[in-house]
Amino acid sequence: MDDLQIAGQIQIEPKGIKHLVTICEIRGIGGKYNLFLPNDDEKIIVLNREIPVKYTILQVKDAARTVFLGALISLSEKGAQLRRRPASCQQTSPHSL
Repeated sequence: MDDLQIAGQIQIEPKGIKHLVTICEIRGIGGKYNLFLPNDDEKIIVLNREIPVKYTILQVKDAARTVFLGALISLSEKGAQLRRRPASCQQTSPHSL
């Protein structure tokens, strides 16, 4: 594992498996292969004011029925950063997005 360049990792609980599985974002492998993805030096712009949003989680091809509340806090050309509201403030019924 010392030859792997890992950019991040999260634990998920896939359907059909009764324990958490760790998945990693691999950026490259060293050693005799010495192959690495280019660094993404994307400029992220922090918003002056958060933008409230409603969102749902995609599971395979279907959207989950739970709608969450959050806010966009920064943007880039390729993505955005979202801050989710605490669970106590979440809505649990579906709404139009």
